[in-house]
Parts: sequence; C-alpha cells; structure tokens
Amino acid sequence: MYPNPSNGNITVELLSYKSGILKIFVYSSTGTTRVETELEATAGIMLTQQFDFSAYAKGAYFFVARSEEESIEQRFLIE
Repeated sequence: MYPNPSNGNITVELLSYKSGILKIFVYSSTGTTRVETELEATAGIMLTQQFDFSAYAKGAYFFVARSEEESIEQRFLIE
C-alpha cells in the first residue's frame, strides 16, 4: 500500500497464492465501514488496485483484504 501517509489516493498491491475472491474492507478509526467490495485474484499474479479516499476526513483508516485462507490488515493515514 502506497503512499502512506497519503493525500487520499492510494495504490494497493496484493499477491495471492490461490485464485478466488478477495473481500476488501476499509474502516475508519471509529470502526465505521467506509468501503466494502470484492476483487478477483489470480494465483501468482500481482493484483493492483487504486482507491480514491480524497473525499474522506483526514485521519487513520484500516485496510483489510480477506480470502478463505488468509487475511491482511494495514493501517494508513490520510493527511
């Protein structure tokens, strides 16, 4: 995930070891769900997705990507 901190435009790169659906969530620091979407991952292929959070309030957010086998969480800042 880069850049972090960001002005709101964030690029996420994910590499999945299995093909399938990745569920993507973004939560505010208060726990409010800001994004909930699904992406199709292909095993061994880097998945690159851009997000525009520039309309969101400045502060800390949490990015979560979940598949059936794994979960990745990362905190990011919007300045």
